[in-house]
Amino acid sequence: MLVKKLTVKGRTSLHVTADDEVAEQRYDAFGKTALWYVEAAGPDARLYLGFKDDITAADFYKACHENKVESLLHSVKPKAGESYLITPGMVHAAKDVTLIEIAEASELWFRLHDWGSEERELHLEEAFDLIDFQRYRVKRDTEGKGAIAITPQFTVNKIALTQPLKSTRDEDDTFLLYYCTRGVADIQADKVNYKMKEGDLILVPAETNEFFLLPETSDAELLEIRMDPRPENDIVSEPVDEE
Repeated sequence: MLVKKLTVKGRTSLHVTADDEVAEQRYDAFGKTALWYVEAAGPDARLYLGFKDDITAADFYKACHENKVESLLHSVKPKAGESYLITPGMVHAAKDVTLIEIAEASELWFRLHDWGSEERELHLEEAFDLIDFQRYRVKRDTEGKGAIAITPQFTVNKIALTQPLKSTRDEDDTFLLYYCTRGVADIQADKVNYKMKEGDLILVPAETNEFFLLPETSDAELLEIRMDPRPENDIVSEPVDEE
C-alpha cells in the first residue's frame, strides 16, 4: 500500500493509470487503483475525473493537441471530507486542493496532457489504449460513514471514534493502517499507547492480534486501510516426473 499527501497549489497534469493485468504484462509492475480523500479544498479547488459524455478517441486526441481538453472533462468542486475513487483508465487531475492518496504501491502512471506546458514529458501515444472514453459514472462518497472504498486492491473505512473500540485479529489478517483526519486518538497494543493527532499515520502489524482504538477528543476521526490477501498467481509449480 502507498499513502501520501498531495498538496496541489496550481493544477496537476492530466494522468491515467493501468490496471494490474496490463501493468504486469507490459511493465512487470502493479497497476494503480487509488482513493483520493479530500483533506482541504481551496477557493479554486477542482477535481477532473473522466469525461462529461462518451467521446471518441479521435475527439480526445484532437483536443489534447489543440489545448481544449478541459471542455471534455467531468469536474467537481470538492469539499473536505469527501472521497473519490480513481480507477484504471479514468483520466484525472486536481487543482488547489490537499489530498490523501491511498493506492496500490505503484508509481506507474502516464501524463496525457499538461494544459499547454511543454516543460514535462507526455505519454499520450504510449498510454492511449489505456483510456476509458466513456462518461464518468463513479459516484463520490458524500455521507462520510463506514466503508468509503471497497476494491480488490484495498478497503478504506472512515471511523468516527466516539467510544473505545477493540479489534481482535486472526492469523489470516493482514496489517492495518490508520490515518488520523481529525482530533486525537490512541492505539493501545501490548499495554503501550501510541498517540495519533491529525495528519499522523500508524501501521498495526499483522502479528498484533489484539489492540484498542481510544478517542482522546470527541471529534477523533480515523481512516482505516486494509489490504486483503490476494492469491499468488505467478508461482511456478514444481515439475512432475512422467513415467
